[in-house]
Amino acid sequence: MINYEVHVNMFDVIIGHKSSDPYRDRNLHYVIEYYLDKAPECNVIIVEQHTDTDVSKYGERVKYIKIDTGNDELYSRSAGYNAGMEISDKELVLLVDNDCIVVPPVMNNIKSLMGKHRALLPYNFCNDLSEKETLQLVDTSVASKGTIRGGKNVCYGGSMFVYRDAFYEIGGYDEGFMGWGAEDTAFQHKLVTLVGLGRISGEYPMFHMYHPIASSIDWRRSEGYRKNRNLLDNIKAMTKSNLLEYINSYEPTYKLIDTTTRGNDVEI
Repeated sequence: MINYEVHVNMFDVIIGHKSSDPYRDRNLHYVIEYYLDKAPECNVIIVEQHTDTDVSKYGERVKYIKIDTGNDELYSRSAGYNAGMEISDKELVLLVDNDCIVVPPVMNNIKSLMGKHRALLPYNFCNDLSEKETLQLVDTSVASKGTIRGGKNVCYGGSMFVYRDAFYEIGGYDEGFMGWGAEDTAFQHKLVTLVGLGRISGEYPMFHMYHPIASSIDWRRSEGYRKNRNLLDNIKAMTKSNLLEYINSYEPTYKLIDTTTRGNDVEI
């Protein structure tokens, strides 16, 4: 059950989004409301590609930006997180998927949990919620146990606390990854290699809300996914000096789209 006293430290929550089905849209609106409620000192930054989601009802604490990567088909989580960091003015951010829930005890104590770490995985196991369990969460804010994915102390992406200076020291997310897959692993590899990555201790789940996975399965068979995996393999094979040289060659692939006719959009 998600029902904890809130004493959260200040950070921004950055969420990338592309509307591809009603499930993901429902999940997005739930996670926005969740973080506004459970992290009352924080702002939520939504970075959208290809589609238009109205978040004006949430008021000034939700900032909305839209980006164009020049690719009309493939979504780039990497570009979304990088663009969100441009907008954030906080020293600490939570990078989180539009269907993932970080539990309040972690957010409430994040500064102390971070300790000397400059980046931290805020969970040690992932609970996948079924469609029925997700509907229960949306309707009642009570999370069932779900199904633990794989095992404990295994990283599946989905959420990450990181300090701004560490994010930029490793070049942010690699925008060479397009579509779904491997960008989180590459980001974590750069953190481990260059600045360090903390793992949380204790029993702290991350809840992953249900959405259909057929498109993900098809994507795994695609040429785009193979390109992402090859890029990841190349990055992992780099020496530290080669990795730094590669990071210094990064060029942004996105531009911000002016959508300031909407109330809580960010002026650019």
